[in-house]
Amino acid sequence: MLGPLGTRHVVLDAQTSQFTLVDLSGSLTLGGIQGQTNGQTGQPGFLDLQAGAPDSSGLATVSVTAASDYLYVDARPQAPLVVCLRPLLPVNSAGVLQCNGGFDFSIDLTQNHHLGQIGVDMTANQCSALGGSVESSPHPDVCNGPFVSDHLGADSGPGALLIAAIPALGLTGLPVELTDEQALPCGDEGSGTVGVLTFTSAAFRTTILNANNMTGSCGAGMVGAACTSNAQCDSAPAAGDGVCGALLRYESEGHSFACSGWAAGASPGCLVFSSPQLHASPLGADLITALSFCE
Repeated sequence: MLGPLGTRHVVLDAQTSQFTLVDLSGSLTLGGIQGQTNGQTGQPGFLDLQAGAPDSSGLATVSVTAASDYLYVDARPQAPLVVCLRPLLPVNSAGVLQCNGGFDFSIDLTQNHHLGQIGVDMTANQCSALGGSVESSPHPDVCNGPFVSDHLGADSGPGALLIAAIPALGLTGLPVELTDEQALPCGDEGSGTVGVLTFTSAAFRTTILNANNMTGSCGAGMVGAACTSNAQCDSAPAAGDGVCGALLRYESEGHSFACSGWAAGASPGCLVFSSPQLHASPLGADLITALSFCE
C-alpha cells in the first residue's frame, strides 16, 4: 500500500485556464484566470491539492488546503466585468483521485428549460413532483426542470481526479463565493453568491433542453423541422438522435494527473467545469458557463 501522496501545488496557466460563456449564438472566452493574494493582482492562480493514501481500489481522497485568495478573470477588454471566485478554504475531502483506473469520472449535466406549462399540459403539483420550479417571468407558468446529472460511460483511467459534492462518499466539492465586480481588486465591492463547484479531469458535457423556452422545432436531428416529440426529429427512422426544442450544449475535456510523482507535479493535469444558467443577466438569455483550471 502506498502512503499519503502529499500536496500538489497546482499553478494555473492563464493561457489554458479560462472562463467561457456559451449561448445559442456561439461561445465567448472572457479571458484567462489569474490570481490575487494579499491584495496583489496579476499573479498566477494556484490551488494546493493534498492527496491521502490510496485505498485497496486505488482511490485517494483529495483536500484543497490552500489557494489564491481570489481566482479572477478580467473581462474588461470585452465587457465592464471582473469575475471573482473566492475559494472557501480549507476543504477537507473535496474530491477523489483514482490511481488504478476503473471508474467513470465524466459528468453529463442537463437542465430542461421547459418540462411543461402549468394549465396547459401539467399542474403545479406535477412540476414539483418532477423536481421542477415554476417561472413567474419572463415565461409565466413554465416549469423549469432540475439539474439531472449522469456519467458518459467510460473508464476515466489512472490519474483521473473528480472534485464534487457526493455526500454518500463524504465528498464536499469546492465551495466558492462568486462576485461580478466592476474593477480590480476583487473583494471590495460587497459579498457575492456562495455555491459549490464540480470539477473533473475527464469529459464534462452540459446541456440545456428547450433553451430560452424555444419549443416546437428540432434542435438536433432534423434541425429546424416542426416537432412535438424527439422522435419526429430523428435524422432517420428510429435513429434516436432527434431532440425537439432548442438545444444548447457545451463539451469540454480535462486531462488526467499522475499518482506517481503527484507532489512533484508529474504529468500536468487540467480540471473542467460547466453549468447551465437559465435567464442569465444582463440579457436574460440561457447560458452555459464554463471554467478550466489547467497547469
